[in-house]
Amino acid sequence: MLTNTIIKKLKEGSIKNVFLFSDIEEYPEPPYVIVRPVASSGDRREIKIMAYHSRGRSNELSVYIMNEVNKLLGDEVHDTDGSRYKLVKNGYTDITAITDDNCYFMERSYLVPTLGME
Repeated sequence: MLTNTIIKKLKEGSIKNVFLFSDIEEYPEPPYVIVRPVASSGDRREIKIMAYHSRGRSNELSVYIMNEVNKLLGDEVHDTDGSRYKLVKNGYTDITAITDDNCYFMERSYLVPTLGME
């Protein structure tokens, strides 16, 4: 599954707590990352990478979303079933000051068209 492959790659980075959006029952201690697939049509998908960090750590959050996520994922993802997907940067949000769990939040989104099989 594409989201599992993305989560595995993100866990290789500086933030080890990485979860699928539908698997979150309660918020973990920051920092953490939530991967959220967005409904789409055809072979195009959208994936949102949502990172959360403690107050006072906004610089690390920005570096993670703007640089580290791109390096960890690259331009193409190969899924465990042999499917290949292109990752196309689709924007990011600025840092949101405080969330419900008293964290800073920032998000990057990717369009993920299917390239075919390996």
